[in-house]
Amino acid sequence: LGDMLRDARLLRTGLVLFVLSSVLGVVLPSGPGLLLGRAIAWIAAGLVIPYAVGSVARAYDGATRATALGVVYAVMGGASAAAPALAL
Repeated sequence: LGDMLRDARLLRTGLVLFVLSSVLGVVLPSGPGLLLGRAIAWIAAGLVIPYAVGSVARAYDGATRATALGVVYAVMGGASAAAPALAL
């Protein structure tokens, strides 16, 4: 998808979808409304995360690229592990 469309266009689309998902969560606070908002957020993450990781990969080269991507993935993994505990 990123090859067919420009990266910046996908980033903007993903960010707009994130905002839309947040608004839906507030406007439709029922179970189905929250599920719809979360589903849109998952789609948005699928658009934004590859762009963010690609930006980091393009910003560094060599060993520093490996270190930078390691930090990115460590932060993402830590956030995924901490999210259930913080949601209580």
